[in-house]
Amino acid sequence: PISGDGGGSGSYIQNQTAVAQTAGFNINGAGTIGGLLTASAGATITGTTNINTSGAAVTSIGTGTGNNSIGNTTGTLGLTGSTVAVLGTTTINTTGTAATTIGSNTAGAVSITSNAASNFTTNAGLLTLQGMGGVTVASTAGTTSSAITISTGNASAGASGNISIDTGTFTSGLPTVSIGTAHASAVSIGQNTTTVTIQGNLTAGVAAGTGTFTNNGATRNAEKT
Repeated sequence: PISGDGGGSGSYIQNQTAVAQTAGFNINGAGTIGGLLTASAGATITGTTNINTSGAAVTSIGTGTGNNSIGNTTGTLGLTGSTVAVLGTTTINTTGTAATTIGSNTAGAVSITSNAASNFTTNAGLLTLQGMGGVTVASTAGTTSSAITISTGNASAGASGNISIDTGTFTSGLPTVSIGTAHASAVSIGQNTTTVTIQGNLTAGVAAGTGTFTNNGATRNAEKT
């Protein structure tokens, strides 16, 4: 205790943790805490802040049941580490108007995995999947595998969209569109009540004398006049 001031006085912050003391302090300078720092009523930290930037211990933020907000709407929030884990129900930029970027031109692989049915949706504009080495859409391999459906959305008051499968423009070579050329036992195109139009030559078989062409309906030649 301070000389002339008995123990237990409220005139200074006492060296004990058993009873909460009604006190405040304002320090203009640096400080070091060697033990645990607990702020039960909340904490506001301003200025450039580093939390466990050099220590080897685990840093936990928001381990309770309440909500946690980090960063603001104008600054940049960086999460850096050999592994960054975000657990629980996670929302990213659900109310902001700026773009959201995951990964970079120099970053490693980005994997998005779920244990339930998932959606990757845009409310406006195109959704583009682009890969420098190509794009593969496949269901999970296993004892059996699931189907893949490519379809436009249902139109409740008008025409539905079209589906186009094509290659990009080119200056050399002859790019092709291949359907069912590796493992498919059969390929079906069109409905039995619609017309399938082939714009160009139709070849059955990979070489002369191979392949068959079976016509189960009528054949009509529309000659140019």
